[in-house]
Amino acid sequence: MEMEYDGTPILISSTAIQTGFGSMLYKTVIHMSSDERKAARDGAIVIFDSGRPADGRYGTTWRMAVPFGKRFYPRVPCAGILKAAGVEVERQPRAGSAVKE
Repeated sequence: MEMEYDGTPILISSTAIQTGFGSMLYKTVIHMSSDERKAARDGAIVIFDSGRPADGRYGTTWRMAVPFGKRFYPRVPCAGILKAAGVEVERQPRAGSAVKE
């Protein structure tokens, strides 16, 4: 299945890992395959699951790897990219949690 967002191909990486979270000074994406690195440098969107929610407790855990020089930086993709890739857009609070609606 070919995934695209506005004509740009989307790849989902199973090997990419984010280093540095929150207010840490250096945040990078490591362990991408050589094909994923080449695709990202050629303009494709490479997304991966960082395991950490963005914007607090209920944001998405998905990031996209953005090339800059020799490195790749993690950025939170827009909801349209996540929807085109068919992945979870936003986490919901668990039933019975102390979060007020």
